[in-house]
Amino acid sequence: MYDRDLTEASKGALLELCMALGHYKREFVLVGGWAPYFLTRQHFDHCGSIDIDFAVKPSIIPRYSTIKEVIEGLGYRVTGNPFRFERGLDTVSGRSFTIHLDLLTEPGPVLGQEFLVEVQEDLRACLIPGIGTVFDHCYEQELEATLPGGGEARHAVDVADIVGALATKGNALPRLKDKDSYDIYAVAGHHEGSPMRAAEQFNTLVRSKGSEGEPTIARALRNIQYGFSSPSRYGCFSVSRFIGSDGLIRSDAHQRVTAFMDNLTKEQ
Repeated sequence: MYDRDLTEASKGALLELCMALGHYKREFVLVGGWAPYFLTRQHFDHCGSIDIDFAVKPSIIPRYSTIKEVIEGLGYRVTGNPFRFERGLDTVSGRSFTIHLDLLTEPGPVLGQEFLVEVQEDLRACLIPGIGTVFDHCYEQELEATLPGGGEARHAVDVADIVGALATKGNALPRLKDKDSYDIYAVAGHHEGSPMRAAEQFNTLVRSKGSEGEPTIARALRNIQYGFSSPSRYGCFSVSRFIGSDGLIRSDAHQRVTAFMDNLTKEQ
């Protein structure tokens, strides 16, 4: 599990980014490990995240002339991975650590099939097939935290909803990162208080957006179904390993995610 001091400092950096990039608000959606935190915090003690991931709209990438300047102005620097920025932060207790910011977008006819697409001169985004689903499946969330330089603030940010979060996390599941399985367990098992209510919300949002049978969502659900179909599957083991617990968590992960899957409409 992540240290709470680290995630609180990261949340402050997230808020700072959202405020600084407010002009582009409708062109970014918060994905990654922070989306499950906001989706479950009323019903589950989610650990949050250290790194920050934003999906960005590919159609407006040519207009991003100032984004790199804004990001670097906050203290971030470009890393060896051209779609990733990093920045050093200190916790309230004085502990130093590094956070990463990833900008993700979707390949398309305009962008070609290159793995990376240049944004203006040297700001780049990682191409993730299907990531654009989150622009149909997101909601506005008010974020409140303490900024890295001190002082409390709040700002609204678009966050992947339960459909967008599970679509992105489910498609990432085969990379075998324990945090992905933990986030799926948190969202599918605890959003709105139970797997059944989570499934009801998922079904409602899919119907409202006409996303029944959408390939990105369907593929993610297949991955989730397989990864959690038994306490011995890798998804359940990953949850237990991330939390640092025993077989009881593996069983709970299996039961909750299976209950969620069983309550999805057949059209999914």
